[in-house]
Amino acid sequence: MTIDIIITENPHYNASMAFVENITTKVDGVFSWTIEAFGGFATAHFEMMVSEADAWTMLQRIGKRVAFLSPDAPDSSLLCWEGMISTVNIDDGGATISRSLENVYNHVRVNYTGVDDTVDPPQTAGYEGTDGADDLASQALYGRRDLLYQAGTVGGGATTALRRIARGNRIRDLFLAQFANPRAGTTTLRRGGGSSVSSMRVSVDCVGFAQELAVKFHGETDITVVTVDTIIKSILANTNYGTYLGYPIAPAYTLGWKLDFISTDTSGVTANTITTSRYNFTDKTTRTYLDELMRLGDGATGRRTFWGVYENRKFFTTVEPSSYDYITRRSDSSEAIYDRRTGAIVPPWLVRPAKVIGVPDLLPDETVVTDVLNTAKAFLIGTVEFTAPATVVLTPVAPDPSGMWGTAQLMQDGYAPTWTQVPGGGFVGGLPPIPGLGGG
Repeated sequence: MTIDIIITENPHYNASMAFVENITTKVDGVFSWTIEAFGGFATAHFEMMVSEADAWTMLQRIGKRVAFLSPDAPDSSLLCWEGMISTVNIDDGGATISRSLENVYNHVRVNYTGVDDTVDPPQTAGYEGTDGADDLASQALYGRRDLLYQAGTVGGGATTALRRIARGNRIRDLFLAQFANPRAGTTTLRRGGGSSVSSMRVSVDCVGFAQELAVKFHGETDITVVTVDTIIKSILANTNYGTYLGYPIAPAYTLGWKLDFISTDTSGVTANTITTSRYNFTDKTTRTYLDELMRLGDGATGRRTFWGVYENRKFFTTVEPSSYDYITRRSDSSEAIYDRRTGAIVPPWLVRPAKVIGVPDLLPDETVVTDVLNTAKAFLIGTVEFTAPATVVLTPVAPDPSGMWGTAQLMQDGYAPTWTQVPGGGFVGGLPPIPGLGGG
């Protein structure tokens, strides 16, 4: 296995993603990542035992891009996984210092239910909110990260509405001051056990660029009915935004914000003939909106659909396969995974989710079925967990009817699904672990 780990500037701070450092030799062999059918590149983790100077340098690299590169990767970029540094922990044996991007927000709005408390009893004034406030220096480093805080009820006084806004603004400005930048903090302090002055253990957690979709809001006020792929493409290609009452607004119909880290290349979006209204003005994140669109399924086949942000920050949608993509055999002592179409070995660090893996010799006498997902010999990969040097654990996508639009629609119409509780797994069972894939 040959995998290099490099750090570059993130694509928002520097469009060319200028090279920062190749840290491969500093990583002590402990690294891993996960890839998910809903979201693509999800998380990554690596550890280093380095000098104090190198440790403090890593602490300043929150928000930088991380790329795991392999010459085996089929894409010309050589990427196995890419994302950005989210959290850095430093342990010298006596204290642990951490810094994280997880709670960084640099565009803050506050919504609340207004209360007129100049009358007895007080009267509810309706749902209200503040304009957005920005920390531009933070946005230049980390891209725009939205926080919409629900403040409950806010009262006023003699000039009720204006005072409610002023109080909302104070809450908003306090949150912006607290969360605009990642803070270093002592999470653990030990005394009496000794510490190391020569080296420190650095643990780094990363998130895929799909995470940006969870810190951006996207809504649409146009009621035009269009195909699902049309909406997805409009989200990815959004440009030329201004603001209106705290909401970023594009010409014509879109209320959202330009994506900082995800490519505007829409060629990875599969055509989907399912149609739905553009209207979506309920203060939901872009990721929530995309997940809801995926629940509609595929118009041509009626099968489930999945999405992910993969190499070069490109967005892809895929339809649930109807045939094997990978195979592995219980009788194969190498425990290799093969590409079912070419017969080539797929390295553990290149296995992807939203694909079907089968074990032909798991149940040799099983009745043949027309759909591979109706056999215990196969499952649809939901999560890939890779750990260096060559271990991969594959978890199936749960056959959860509550995630499908049809069921949600029936429940809205007054109906609900029924199922039987079975020991050990609710109504969703799981295949036994495949030998060689984390199951022994």
